[in-house]
Amino acid sequence: MAHPDSIRAFGRFEAARAAGASTSTPPVEWFAGRLRRRAAERAARLEEARAARGPISAASVDAACEAIRTTVSRAVNEACAGGERADIERWNAAAKRRCQ
Repeated sequence: MAHPDSIRAFGRFEAARAAGASTSTPPVEWFAGRLRRRAAERAARLEEARAARGPISAASVDAACEAIRTTVSRAVNEACAGGERADIERWNAAAKRRCQ
């Protein structure tokens, strides 16, 4: 959805084109205002997100890192164990073929 300022700027562009005036880009002031407005909107969204999330402490970061490390470690260990089981099954099958 287009921002109201963009809609107004396009309306001015259309009016200028209909009047035969220059249809170049909007003035620099319009772009500067748009940058300021977007920066203010970003700051407001960031502030809302921080308020919803609450403060972040070093302990909570450490706990999150530890949880990730534990999950990854468990996944790696399971993958290694699965690989070892596959190796053992392959060796057993090869040994059975040799014994027959």
